Amino acid sequence: MSDPVTTKPAQDPAPAGDGPGWAGQLGSVVGTVQKSPYAAVLAVGLLIVVAAFVRKVGSFELVAQGSQVLTVVVGLVLCLVGLGGPLVEARRSHRKLMGLQSGLGYHGPGQDLPAEAMDAEFLFKAFYLGMPPAFVKRVHPGADGGREASDIIFSRQLDRFQDSDETAPVGSDRRALIKADHRSGDDAALEHGRSRQVELPDSYVDGDLFPILTCKTRFEHAGAVYIAGWYVPIELPKVPEDGELVVKEEVRQMLFRPVPAARGAHVPVGAALSELGK
Repeated sequence: MSDPVTTKPAQDPAPAGDGPGWAGQLGSVVGTVQKSPYAAVLAVGLLIVVAAFVRKVGSFELVAQGSQVLTVVVGLVLCLVGLGGPLVEARRSHRKLMGLQSGLGYHGPGQDLPAEAMDAEFLFKAFYLGMPPAFVKRVHPGADGGREASDIIFSRQLDRFQDSDETAPVGSDRRALIKADHRSGDDAALEHGRSRQVELPDSYVDGDLFPILTCKTRFEHAGAVYIAGWYVPIELPKVPEDGELVVKEEVRQMLFRPVPAARGAHVPVGAALSELGK
């Protein structure tokens, strides 16, 4: 299970305006230079090229000695590095992603990933709007010397299940037990690569606490450790005395049995399923 963070993903991006004033724009430029060494190289290169041609700016006069041709060449080389570096890094990241794709046995529609697969905004929309109650956590050292996990992204369905008009937070006394179960699932995923656990959310949904079956998977990216998970609410008539529930699996996926009801979601049954099931 995952705890919603204070800042929610925006449902609609804010319209672009004229932008901040010159101070904000300068801060943005400085921030970009700080984040990217190539931006700094490009800025230095442009400064050198300008300095080779411009001798006087207002009351400021530049006095240069030596060959100006060499100065211009050095500046142009730095500009090429600043412009070409990000392209090289992008190609390198793409090759790394393709290698990861091949190593994981991913079979896409062609030899190469489509453009959308490289678009972070597209992937965020697909996850947030299309995924079932799902989340991704980043694992980091805890204050007590152990490991803690904090949310970095979660789907809208999880947000609605835990923090909407239909939910109410659980009291602090029961919340501590629920949180301990959530951490236990995290620890199991970190140790074994994945975990599966029946637990409780930390919010009442329509006044009730629904048991949920949570699945978590450990993975690494850029030197950091993450936990990706999803869950489904389930009906659990009786809690097993031994504290363990055996669920049938097929091709390493758990099988779920829909419960017909007089009221609920209307789910059409495919014609092929009806015909072949006779």
